[in-house]
Amino acid sequence: MTSLPIVHSGVPACGIVLALSLWLPITDRACADTIHVPGDYGTIQAAIAAAAEGDEIVVAPGIYGESIDFLGKALHLRGSDGPAVTVIDAGGLGVRVMRISGSGAGTRVEGFTLTGGVAGAPTPLNIGGGMLIVNSSPEVHDCRFLNNTATGSFSEGGGMAVHSGSPTVTDCHFEGNQAHMGAAMNNDSGSSPVVTGCTFVNNTANFGAGMRNTNGSHPTVSGCLFADNTAGTSGGGMLNQSSSPAVHDCIFSGNSAPLGGGMDSTSSSNPEVVGCNFTGNAASMFGGGMLSSGGSKPSVIDCLFEGNTAPEGGGAIHSGSGSMDPAIGESHFCGNVPEHIDGGWVDLGSNTFSDTCSTCPADLDGSGTVDFADALLLLSAWGPCDGTPCAADLDGNESVDFADLLSLLAAWGTGC
Repeated sequence: MTSLPIVHSGVPACGIVLALSLWLPITDRACADTIHVPGDYGTIQAAIAAAAEGDEIVVAPGIYGESIDFLGKALHLRGSDGPAVTVIDAGGLGVRVMRISGSGAGTRVEGFTLTGGVAGAPTPLNIGGGMLIVNSSPEVHDCRFLNNTATGSFSEGGGMAVHSGSPTVTDCHFEGNQAHMGAAMNNDSGSSPVVTGCTFVNNTANFGAGMRNTNGSHPTVSGCLFADNTAGTSGGGMLNQSSSPAVHDCIFSGNSAPLGGGMDSTSSSNPEVVGCNFTGNAASMFGGGMLSSGGSKPSVIDCLFEGNTAPEGGGAIHSGSGSMDPAIGESHFCGNVPEHIDGGWVDLGSNTFSDTCSTCPADLDGSGTVDFADALLLLSAWGPCDGTPCAADLDGNESVDFADLLSLLAAWGTGC
């Protein structure tokens, strides 16, 4: 009996099976293949072009200088050894790193660093420098979005832009991204992503440096860290415009903006904020921790506001022009300047207020316990303090380092 030859043409094995099925009595013609880069194809885009719906593309460690388009296919794109060693770098190309448009269920991206992307001329749209998601709901897991940019006066989503999509984004890190609006992540046009366990650090925008939600977008955001993001106008950590996200168990620390250092909600936005910590955020005008205006009514339950500042009013919360008065319950306020709450609000009960906060250096988020959230804050501040206040520098040596981590671990579980 003559055996079939081994094919090395780069045609997926699934395609061979489908071809044989035209004349062999094979009852199940559906299958998926695994394609390796650079083993089977030299570039990621070449592998995507050759792939069929449902295929998995496994990318070996390396730096890949290219721009990726899923071409509307539902694929699983995976960095074999994770984002630290698998990098898609569009630096110097003047284009975004990745586009996912019209891809169906089962689309997944994991284990990559996306960096150097630019959304703007000469690309068609100045949205989504690192990743643009349109009419798709992919899973994005364990990815890093570093130093991507969306350029122009109406640019959106330096790190990630979502239009009419509901992706699931887990365990991702956004840092050093820039845009006019939504530097790290911009959700627009009825998008409702689920964002879990992500960090948004040192991103810069005019509006919504960490995350911007607009035009009826209602994401669910849980277990995330928003730290040291800077907005030139409003919403250092998060900006909500005509959108009502659910924000649970998140930390907003060291974010800044003229309006709403930690979070700004306007244009009839009604965010649900539960179990969150707002520490050390600053507004140069109103609402160091949070600002509410323009018919918005945040619900704030079981939150901590510690050491936030706003010289013109509302160190912790400013209820501004046209606000429907935020509803606040079971929350704790300490050390906010010049006052805790400025403007109208609805007292749901069990709130506490103090001019000073308990001294427990390792309790970085002020929750009353030294725990995992404090460790995340310490790690996000790792390195030299560069002459600025550095709460995580527990030993006072002008650097957040291993000695500080040891001090935090020594206090682990301590009640303050």
